[in-house]
Amino acid sequence: MRSELTKVAGTDTIVRLFRGGIEDGWVDGWVIACGDEFVVIEIFDDACRPDGFNCFRFSDVTDVVVPSPRDGFLKRAIAVTGSARQTACGIEPSSIQAILCTGSQNQELTTIHLEEKNPGSCWIGQIQDITDEDVHLTCIDTDGNFHQDTEIYKLADITRVDFGSAYERVLQLVNESYASG
Repeated sequence: MRSELTKVAGTDTIVRLFRGGIEDGWVDGWVIACGDEFVVIEIFDDACRPDGFNCFRFSDVTDVVVPSPRDGFLKRAIAVTGSARQTACGIEPSSIQAILCTGSQNQELTTIHLEEKNPGSCWIGQIQDITDEDVHLTCIDTDGNFHQDTEIYKLADITRVDFGSAYERVLQLVNESYASG
């Protein structure tokens, strides 16, 4: 699977990726980059629009279809709706630290998933610090308010990282609207 994904990284080929046992269904998207442990995918939302970047552990990928059965349809959907890919994500997948550091340089909010410890849960916020073992995150709630305290998460527990989704962008905009009155 890794070699199939690496082969299409940076191309316009849309792939379908499965993570059986972790989440139902699949993810369709473009392979942006591959590291030793993680793959960066620019994903589609349910309305067939590009919706940010997901970084998945290779060890969690159970199947890949190249190209996705919806490759042609999704490309047409982008063309007829005028949707556009996010151009330079800048995410470097060489390590979990590199993903968090480079992704957060280009996006205000980061979403981390600890799917083995807390299935179905995620934490969204601004990264304050990254050490060899932890990431320090000031979380934002579903109303767009930042928590006062910084939470610490073990890097080894992170199974997925997301950047640039429509939901993250809306949370950031709502938060900024509070500041402007």
